[in-house]
Amino acid sequence: GGDLGRYKAGQKSGDPVERYWSLAGLRVAKSSESVETALEDTQSVNRVLAAEILWVTGKKEAALAAFTKELGQVTEGYPLLNLVNALERLEMLQLLPKEAVEGLRGRKMNDDYAAGYVQRFIKRVEDGRAK
Repeated sequence: GGDLGRYKAGQKSGDPVERYWSLAGLRVAKSSESVETALEDTQSVNRVLAAEILWVTGKKEAALAAFTKELGQVTEGYPLLNLVNALERLEMLQLLPKEAVEGLRGRKMNDDYAAGYVQRFIKRVEDGRAK
């Protein structure tokens, strides 16, 4: 009870790290209370964690929509890696809409690492679909 209240309140913090750990608390508690607001967080890591919480609490359609939206806007290496790791951990790679994955193909990434990772990610998804 009390911890859930603290986690929900922490999502309103101006500190993105505090928001992250509040979401992590909700994830451990398997509670999706008030998580939808975190889908609009300024930090990708928080949006991804919010989507993960939706997935593990049974809100599959909302989670897939949130992950797909995030995939459509990521342009940096660490956020992309975090997103793909979450998708793999949840065994969701093959559930992504084909056009969302294809949309990454020509996207300008902010660093060479991310650009290389995008290509490896696309290949993993395509290889999985070919099975």
